[in-house]
Amino acid sequence: MVVYLFGKTSKGFMSARRLTIFLGLLAVVSVNFGCGNKVYNLVPAKGNITVDGKPVGDLMIQFMPDIDGTSKLPEGPTSYAISDAQGNFELKTYDGGVGALPGKHLVTVVDQ
Repeated sequence: MVVYLFGKTSKGFMSARRLTIFLGLLAVVSVNFGCGNKVYNLVPAKGNITVDGKPVGDLMIQFMPDIDGTSKLPEGPTSYAISDAQGNFELKTYDGGVGALPGKHLVTVVDQ
């Protein structure tokens, strides 16, 4: 699992403009390459995010399938969640599926 914390600055983890651009590009990639008419077998996936032992809320977590280990475009739907105040999250796909594909993923965590 690879975790990227994008662009930490004095104002936070990522500017709203960069986040908007990133999410827009991710949506295009997901629609064009990740979904289609294939049926994917998702598995329930949930977790808890902490920093120095303290829960962190309002983080966007994304799991992008990395089936062949090359970090290329996702081969299947990307799953995401927003952590609650206790750091808990449960993944779902952008098209409404619940869970994530089993296997290796590239993981991003972005401060909202």
